[in-house]
Amino acid sequence: MTAALSGVTRAATLTQCLLAFAPKQPLRRRVVDLNEQVTGMAELIRGTQGEAYHYELALAANLPRCFCGADQLEAALTDLVINARDTRLGGGRLKIDTADTVFDTGALQLRGIAAGTHLVLVENLD
Repeated sequence: MTAALSGVTRAATLTQCLLAFAPKQPLRRRVVDLNEQVTGMAELIRGTQGEAYHYELALAANLPRCFCGADQLEAALTDLVINARDTRLGGGRLKIDTADTVFDTGALQLRGIAAGTHLVLVENLD
């Protein structure tokens, strides 16, 4: 199991390196159910975490669909999960939340985030 997990991690790293130098592909956006995307990746996420981690989802009910690049969303979630695992080598609890949040004006605009309703994907590692 450890060798397989190590191989998957190396493959993911290599893929990211290759993509960094690949010609940029146009973003193919489509209507996406964020909860379905996260749920559909559950086995992959569990596989990258290993047995030392307890994995759980806290998915908000009745989320509106979003218009985004589903492939980029999956890549971002995979990166978050792998980075979380790599920062806590001894194991822990990985929790992934989804939410529908309203950001008002202020500090967020300084970071380039427009005020309004946003879907949020959060990972926590305890």
